Amino acid sequence: MIRSVLLHTDIRSPEAPMVLGLAEGLRQIGVERVVLANVVDASGMEGPVIAARVDHVRGLLREAASPLRQAGYDVEIRTPTGDAESELIALSAEAGVDAILSGSHGKSNLERLFMGSVSEALAARATVPNIIVRFDLITASDDVATPMRDLCRTLVVPTDFSEAADRALDLALGLPSECTKRIVLVHVEDGAGDVDIRLRARADQARATGIDAVYVARRGDVAQSVLAEVVSHAATCVIVGTRGRTPWEEVVLGSVSLTLLREAPCPIVIVP
Repeated sequence: MIRSVLLHTDIRSPEAPMVLGLAEGLRQIGVERVVLANVVDASGMEGPVIAARVDHVRGLLREAASPLRQAGYDVEIRTPTGDAESELIALSAEAGVDAILSGSHGKSNLERLFMGSVSEALAARATVPNIIVRFDLITASDDVATPMRDLCRTLVVPTDFSEAADRALDLALGLPSECTKRIVLVHVEDGAGDVDIRLRARADQARATGIDAVYVARRGDVAQSVLAEVVSHAATCVIVGTRGRTPWEEVVLGSVSLTLLREAPCPIVIVP
């Protein structure tokens, strides 16, 4: 269940209105509290300059928070200083949020090498789920809040029957059932003989909550197989677990989630 979200943005960036617009659709997935944050890069600045920068950013955040408060959200404003990734991870724990909401450019490996990606770093290190929406998906919508309003409608949940995958399914089942129309469980076959039984058990778990659930087993590349099901079912979100039990599992699960982030025609929720 997601009741509180950390929403972070550089409030002075061109993308800030899109990220704030996304937040207007959070009510549909059960969110009541928003922690609106902008990490101020204070490197090379002296105390008075830092204080002035923080005050300026805080003022912009207060203005940006007004529509969210009018929409009924409980909004907190935070302006930590330092490294964005580290400060946001610390803030997510301190503020006790259930998830982090990020916008992403869906950078390529080469772009990440030279430019980095805060949203992808958070997905790799944060201890709470990350809801990530590429900016191109936002701009393609008639209303910037649509990706959040429609998030629950059709969920694709990849599973390898690991604890990480089961946590992803638990999160899917914790979203408001009244707006979740279908869950599609996807397993890329590994030769195990009881795949159908294990998939059916998880589908039955979803059906017990009143949600329509189907399952499919495919062969081939994991990420591309999941993407094919996303397209086939017109999914509105993919919920994927990322933390494996061994370093090898972490690398494989991580690469799958990053491929989905960059290529899926819908938002991604990455569950640690």
